Amino acid sequence: MIIREATAQDVSVLARMRWNLRMDDAPPDDRYPEYEARFSQFLTDALESGLWMAWVIEQEGEILAHIYLQLIEKVPRPGALDQHFGYVTNVYTRPDSRNQGLGAQLMNHVIEWAKTRQLEFMILWPSDRSAPFYQRAGFEHPHDTLELILNDD
Repeated sequence: MIIREATAQDVSVLARMRWNLRMDDAPPDDRYPEYEARFSQFLTDALESGLWMAWVIEQEGEILAHIYLQLIEKVPRPGALDQHFGYVTNVYTRPDSRNQGLGAQLMNHVIEWAKTRQLEFMILWPSDRSAPFYQRAGFEHPHDTLELILNDD
């Protein structure tokens, strides 16, 4: 089993996995080709930008899990001219590979990567179901942020 950065060659598999993440409990949908084209363009551009990273866990050439991180550049301030924080999203493990510690391995890898890049912090928006997973990885509810929901789709 290996953890590696995702590449352009992974885009079609990652598109299907993201579709499954959002559509697991939904009825069949014939909009997949449209979605895959849009997702593929987004992820290809995102990875090329250097502002998005994606990692996968792979076993025998098959992707079992993935995680994405967007680098958000902070406004320069005295003493911290080039700081970033990370937005973690799209964390997914295939149903047949869950509860084996793959998600934890992947999250730990990303946390270590973020530390070596000296990110100030990482944020994410968990579902109720996923919150315990992120809390075990060290994420906490912040006490100093405010949020304005503009669209809750």
